[in-house]
Amino acid sequence: LTAPRDLRWIAVQDPVPGGFEIDQIMPDGVERPWDVSGEMRDGEAAFYLETLPSGTTVVEYLVRPELAGRFAALPVSAFGMYDPTLETRGAEQSIVVEGK
Repeated sequence: LTAPRDLRWIAVQDPVPGGFEIDQIMPDGVERPWDVSGEMRDGEAAFYLETLPSGTTVVEYLVRPELAGRFAALPVSAFGMYDPTLETRGAEQSIVVEGK
């Protein structure tokens, strides 16, 4: 996430691509803000940040592929939980999983 200014109460929703499952939503050893919480939902990872400082912030979680093939990763979205004027979406990505 890249914020132009300090923000508060931001929600992030990241659809999990078909063919993948969430392995760990809040794994040890990955970069994330201290005040973030996360939850696995049906088909997506959701994160809630109490504060989002200006600049770039990384929130990571682990997924594992269940199938080989080419998959579309739908755009991540972020929005202000109490400010409807704050809303953004990422870009769709393509993921290729090669089998052994």
